[in-house]
Amino acid sequence: ARASVTDAQKADAEALRAAVLAAPAAIVKRAETIRDMGHPADALASLQTAAPRVKGAPGEDAVTSAAAAWPKDTAFRKALDAEKQFDATETAAAKLAGKKENAEKVAAMWRKLLEEFGDTCLRARIEERLAAK
Repeated sequence: ARASVTDAQKADAEALRAAVLAAPAAIVKRAETIRDMGHPADALASLQTAAPRVKGAPGEDAVTSAAAAWPKDTAFRKALDAEKQFDATETAAAKLAGKKENAEKVAAMWRKLLEEFGDTCLRARIEERLAAK
């Protein structure tokens, strides 16, 4: 049976093997990117979802370690709090939107959030909302 395996099939198998071996590191990298874009809750959820799926795969420790360590990190917990505040501010800003007299009030809300959480991964998202006002 091995003699009937073509070079193309061997190459496909090797590519698949390489992808499987790279998957845990890619999962962590993707979660870091999501976090750094200002979505820490989604990033953590992706790690927590992936952790049981990579069980037994080479490199699984990268995913399980990150999923366990991030919630213990003070800066990450602050980013999670910032995201909750961001969502609340966005909801409040949406209720005030559309009226010119509310523009400064909305901007002040975003400035306050930036002052409190500008040192987190949500900085760019907050600045984006502030610039749009």
